[in-house]
Amino acid sequence: MSKNSNRGAYRLADVLQKRMTKVSGHSIEVSAELGEIATGGKLKLDSLPDAILDKDDYSICKTISDTDPLKKDDRVLVIWTNTGEPVVIDKIVTADKA
Repeated sequence: MSKNSNRGAYRLADVLQKRMTKVSGHSIEVSAELGEIATGGKLKLDSLPDAILDKDDYSICKTISDTDPLKKDDRVLVIWTNTGEPVVIDKIVTADKA
């Protein structure tokens, strides 16, 4: 993990969200979101556009990395594991490109 990692901020946000959900009695939890690959393979999430995750702060499904490697400006679908790790599970394309 790099020195400038935002992963700690994401983990804190995850802990706070779970705690607020528990206190409020609701069980709604965001587990997937969209993002974009930035310069240097970094991940920028739509929910927190000012925070960027370095390549070593997230994982990519093997099927994506083997078939069509991610590049700058690719739109992606990200899920969060129960341990708070973000995982890119697929690329998002417009319907006319599918």
